[in-house]
Amino acid sequence: MAKMNLGIIAVLGIGVGAFIISKMNKDKIESQQPIEQPISNIPISQTLPVIESINEVVVQPQNVTPKTSILHLTSIDMFGFSEPLDIRETVRFYANITSGDGLITYDWNFGDGKISRGTDKQYESHEYNTHGQYTISLTVSNNFGEISTKSKTFNVRANPVKQGDITHNILPQIHSAIVKLTNNHSEDVTGRLSITLNGVNTTRLSSNNVYIKSGSSTEIDMNGLTSGYTTFNVDFVPNESSIDVIIDDNKTVYIEPESELEVVVEPTTETTPSVGTCSPSPEIQSIVHQLNTVFDSPDYFMNGNVKDVMECKISESSFLYSFNVLWSNGTITPKSGVNTSGLGLS
Repeated sequence: MAKMNLGIIAVLGIGVGAFIISKMNKDKIESQQPIEQPISNIPISQTLPVIESINEVVVQPQNVTPKTSILHLTSIDMFGFSEPLDIRETVRFYANITSGDGLITYDWNFGDGKISRGTDKQYESHEYNTHGQYTISLTVSNNFGEISTKSKTFNVRANPVKQGDITHNILPQIHSAIVKLTNNHSEDVTGRLSITLNGVNTTRLSSNNVYIKSGSSTEIDMNGLTSGYTTFNVDFVPNESSIDVIIDDNKTVYIEPESELEVVVEPTTETTPSVGTCSPSPEIQSIVHQLNTVFDSPDYFMNGNVKDVMECKISESSFLYSFNVLWSNGTITPKSGVNTSGLGLS
């Protein structure tokens, strides 16, 4: 009887434990369920966020210049050069674009197997090492897909006139001079002549289409010149070229006055004084002294006329004539602060 009671008690204990565990699980599950309450009783802070309407957004490309004109390559130009070109002459080409937008790319084809490409190639330099006819072409394009193309055909000469092919000489005359041009080239040459005079004479002469036959000379007269030392600067540029072909183009000569050339020198047995025994007149010595001390004079006069008269290489009358011309036209001037009233000069 006692054993039965213990069994009943054990069964009852197990049942109570199961009930307690079941009750605990039920309470736990219910605690995880949503709390139902009227919407009006829910605090505003517990409401879901409001989703606003989404508008369409258009993303614009950055740093793109709007297209305003059509890409147009007008011509291929040459800077400072004319046709035909000379062999081994460096020529500068230019892409003459009159309209177009965007980033422009230049594709050059020089017609001799050489090409050049880039966005910085609007100007290009090139030289041709073989004579003949060439066609240069250029294609330009931009980032809008536009393309424009031009070409240019020209000849390259095999035998251009080079520096030294034309030489010159200055032949002084009575108040004048002759400029003599000699053509040493294998072909006849026509070109642009420019003569600039400095010194006692200051003038300029220019002439187009001056013709010089191969192996021959052409003479140009320069009249109405003043007696004295004059520097001749002579330039000659052949047609269809841009290069002055005369080397050593500065030459200084003495233009004789008419009075000197009219003097007839009779034969004499007297010995001509040497430079060491030359004795200029007191008037000449006085002027030369003043030129060295109180006057500002051009170097060509001091190194030419003054030196020659002191060495008796020119007559005193010729020296005085040149001196008076330079004094009267203001080429010879007194140094700063010098009073010329007592120098006996008019």
